Amino acid sequence: MSFAVVIPNLHSPLIEQVIMALERQTAAHLLDAIIVVGQGYTASYNPPPHLQVVTTPTPVSPGAARNIGARSAQSKYILFLDADCIPAATLLEQLWAVHQQGYAVIGCGIWLEHTQTRRAYWRACDNVLAFTAALAIQQAGHRHALTSHALSIQRTVFRSVGGFLEQEYIGEDLELSHRLRQSGVQLYCLPATYVEHQHQRTTAQSVWLHLRSFGRGHVHIIRHYIAPRQLQIRTMEQMVFLLHAWGWLLALRDVSALYLRVNRLWQWWYLAPGLLWGKMGWYWGYAEAVALGRSE
Repeated sequence: MSFAVVIPNLHSPLIEQVIMALERQTAAHLLDAIIVVGQGYTASYNPPPHLQVVTTPTPVSPGAARNIGARSAQSKYILFLDADCIPAATLLEQLWAVHQQGYAVIGCGIWLEHTQTRRAYWRACDNVLAFTAALAIQQAGHRHALTSHALSIQRTVFRSVGGFLEQEYIGEDLELSHRLRQSGVQLYCLPATYVEHQHQRTTAQSVWLHLRSFGRGHVHIIRHYIAPRQLQIRTMEQMVFLLHAWGWLLALRDVSALYLRVNRLWQWWYLAPGLLWGKMGWYWGYAEAVALGRSE
């Protein structure tokens, strides 16, 4: 056995589908345990033999839930999988093959498909903006940071760096990536090994609020955990009013650069207005966090 899958859960309506997709893996023989941690899930009458459900007395952050699950895992690799991410049938098989090439940390991709994006426009916009480097249309390779929606990591490496931050709800994967790189671990992304991220952010408002929280979280994580004296933030503190006034222009720049950098994204040209909207939300949250830090 090689993989323990840890799923932080808080009343996800898709948790059963996620578990079933894991049971149907082409390399199901590599699956040692499925550990669901959090609230809102009770195993069915005839659960899979390797399913473990850890119910916390109160809601906990995703980082705390992942750490709880990791502490009971005994497999060589831990796959952290979000409760709204349905894995492709070959995910474990492909992860195993790349782990055998010497990569201790592997991030998985996010699937994009035209029928899906037209049916759930705002969900697609959120996925493109929040998980750009992990989109299935991207090339495999090393990354500066990996997202934790589907992250496979050697158990000894994960424990050696101390696990996820437990007090944060946004950006804990950015901070973990930073510590991994500081310890000399290479971060590898395998976008073609993907999940379908069926989150519930399906309106313009929910995408704005999510990206706004990402912008705020980015500043918070960098300021408090990664680079407290980072020049970029110090500079932004001097011109925070411009972030609010001209965030739309910065968003337009970023979205244009995204389409130029990721050539295959032009297939989804119709996402551009939603991407611009979401990126404006990111800069709004970024400006709020910078202003808050300046007043502290």
